[in-house]
Amino acid sequence: MKTCITIIYSLIVLLSFSQNPSEDTTVLFRESTKYLYNLDETSYFDEDWEIASNEEFKYYRTSKISNLMYQNIPLIEITDHFKNDEIQMTGYLFDADTTFATGQWSYYESNGKISQYRLYEYETFINEFPHLEEYTKLIEKPDCDKISLHIRFFPKKLKYVGYRRNDGKRIGKWRIYKKNGKYIVCDFKNGKAPTVLRLYDKNDKLIKKGYYSPRFVQ
Repeated sequence: MKTCITIIYSLIVLLSFSQNPSEDTTVLFRESTKYLYNLDETSYFDEDWEIASNEEFKYYRTSKISNLMYQNIPLIEITDHFKNDEIQMTGYLFDADTTFATGQWSYYESNGKISQYRLYEYETFINEFPHLEEYTKLIEKPDCDKISLHIRFFPKKLKYVGYRRNDGKRIGKWRIYKKNGKYIVCDFKNGKAPTVLRLYDKNDKLIKKGYYSPRFVQ
């Protein structure tokens, strides 16, 4: 019974991620790209990612034309930095005037440790970023077009891996890890939360299959 409650709690925590703006693909750029910027200039932002002066800023962004192509057009590579010059994020835009994320987006802690990867336009770009394959082997790819891969880490270990549709909803199987190495597998069908969860130990042995009621999800 205790294990089942733990599984239920873990899923509720996972589903609550969608309420965090940093996890919502519709506000991926924290609206920062609504401001146009010149590729040769540096853009400055405050802690809310609003345009700031070059004296009162928390982050700054540089950009350049990359060698990565999409529809025969070179993508714009953007890099966000913390004020101390450490990299906060790198990613690609199809157009500086839009929030059309493409390719791999990498997010970092202020100490330089990777915190998460996102791969947009998965089918087009997965071969460009082969280091992500070790994570894709953990879960089967859903039978769905236009998906993105989402990977997040604890400070030293994998936290979760799964796919999202273009509308931001989770799709297919997700692995959600606990800090002790155990993990939960759940299957999101048609963007809806699962009712069956499977808990495995760190050696991939099934420990428990549990259920939860959607009424617990906020």
